Amino acid sequence: MQSLIWPTHFLANCNCDIRHSALVTRGVRVAWMRETLMAVVVSEEQGEVDRFRKWNLDVRPHRQLIKEGFELPDGQRMSLEKAFKQETNPFRVAIVCAMWMTGFDVPCLANLYLDKPLKAHTLMQAIARANRVNEGKENGLIVDYCGILKNLRKARATFAGRGDEGHGGGEDEIDPTRPKEELLEALAEAIGMARVFLSDRGASLDDIQNLTGFARNAAIVKAKEGANESDDPPRVSPPSSPM
Repeated sequence: MQSLIWPTHFLANCNCDIRHSALVTRGVRVAWMRETLMAVVVSEEQGEVDRFRKWNLDVRPHRQLIKEGFELPDGQRMSLEKAFKQETNPFRVAIVCAMWMTGFDVPCLANLYLDKPLKAHTLMQAIARANRVNEGKENGLIVDYCGILKNLRKARATFAGRGDEGHGGGEDEIDPTRPKEELLEALAEAIGMARVFLSDRGASLDDIQNLTGFARNAAIVKAKEGANESDDPPRVSPPSSPM
């Protein structure tokens, strides 16, 4: 995730070309932020106008937007749901309570900010909103403002395929989250095994990492061919019987 905050001392310590490039980049990001649309998406309830008025808020424009959607240049309307699912649409920030938290599939959704205590399957489904695979997206980001880690561990113990372990809800509940040191060690071991596996088949993982252009493409093809090799001995067809 790229930061939208640029330290002032950065521009002062750069040469003119880099300074100009930084200013252009910042200008593009500021323009992107200014064109970004936001909307509140909440279920309608009886007496909501009077309820919000007590807080000096007028919910009517928000309710109209939720019902009618955004107006397009040609005068047509587009629903908030459809607009939010389009990567190129400027509607990029949705403030929700219960709607869209579960069962709402947006692969390009990258960030989820939680300020509401969630539990069990609702929590698991909510954080999964930002975990869909999408082109150009490396990972989802969950920003927790209310401390859901304990609830997340309980939910994972329940829904992560561990049978009945952790269902008691006690303090001795099993934590399915492995220490990051253990995970990094396992990752390093897996990379080492992949490197040896490819080397035995005439391919190089280092070439894929270090080469560029056509040479890197050739190294990827060689690794792919090596990975597709079968360890089974070639089958020999029995000789056909004479006619």
